[in-house]
Amino acid sequence: MIMGAMNPVMSIILNIGLVLVLFVGAKRVNEGLTTPGVIMAFMSYVTIILNSILIFVTNFCNVFKGICIRKTYQRGTKSA
Repeated sequence: MIMGAMNPVMSIILNIGLVLVLFVGAKRVNEGLTTPGVIMAFMSYVTIILNSILIFVTNFCNVFKGICIRKTYQRGTKSA
């Protein structure tokens, strides 16, 4: 159950992070503290980093699923 919730949770975190970057960036652009190009570059960096984390979490879940399947298979072959 926890493994199945990892991908949606990470996607939500990714989207919330991007929305926060947009809001903070828009405020900074309105105040003249930064340029829109800097905000776009930062959004790209955040997207790359969070997508990498999402891929890592997906691989982590797949490894544990494989371990569970192997244990189940080994128990099944011992009893047969």
